[in-house]
Amino acid sequence: MDKIEQFIREYNLQTLGGSNHFKANEFEGTEWSAPVIQQPDHLQKYIEFIGLIGVEIKEIAIVEDYVDDLGDISICSLYPNRITDGDNSARNPIYEIFDYNKTLEWLRQMKYINLTLSNIWHPVILISNQGSFEIDYSESSSVRISKDCIPPRFYQRNPDASASYDIRRLFACLKGDIITDCSIKEQTFDEADFDFTGSYGIYLDENASSYIHEFSLLLKSGRRLSFSSDFDWSVITLFDNEGIPVKIPTKQIHRYLKAPLGAKVE
Repeated sequence: MDKIEQFIREYNLQTLGGSNHFKANEFEGTEWSAPVIQQPDHLQKYIEFIGLIGVEIKEIAIVEDYVDDLGDISICSLYPNRITDGDNSARNPIYEIFDYNKTLEWLRQMKYINLTLSNIWHPVILISNQGSFEIDYSESSSVRISKDCIPPRFYQRNPDASASYDIRRLFACLKGDIITDCSIKEQTFDEADFDFTGSYGIYLDENASSYIHEFSLLLKSGRRLSFSSDFDWSVITLFDNEGIPVKIPTKQIHRYLKAPLGAKVE
């Protein structure tokens, strides 16, 4: 029995039965071996146990290499033929007219957006000097973390995901920073249960003493990388050393797009 299995048994953690024998070209969460951690004290111990504390960040990636929402701006707002106009059939959709100049003016007036990624449904990959840590928090009070378990082919650059934000560029500012600790905000069972969807057939233990609301990786620079859940989606935010969400000027948003703003992409 390896050390991870011992940890799972000691703290009676749920798993999805995966053994990292990924059969298909697309990632499947049930084939991933990462345990489901639902209690704050277990998460604190596991993050230390797996070796996240002390690593130097090289890059942030994501499985499938696709990000749809940054701050308040959906990627669909930045390209033509992305937003349907009313109730249309999937076979012959009618799209809202995309106006490049109006979009630029809209971005200019917005000025800034938070460096917050929402509607994330795949694991985020923290590539470090000590290996790759895979992190998923897409279910209420249910965090999954592993090290060097998901093959790089699942998160290498995907040229087909052109209508997408580029997560590597968005978090390039973290390169060289060091994870010094983690912090966890707790919640009650009723609060956790409200957002809980039971994805993958897992359950939320109503007898636990406390539940996970948000956890953050604290960085040597004073910043923190926050993970929270929104029903069965994950939300990731970078905060500065004063605890304020890092801002991105909307006039620079083109720097973080895989395809040029307004381009006709598949």
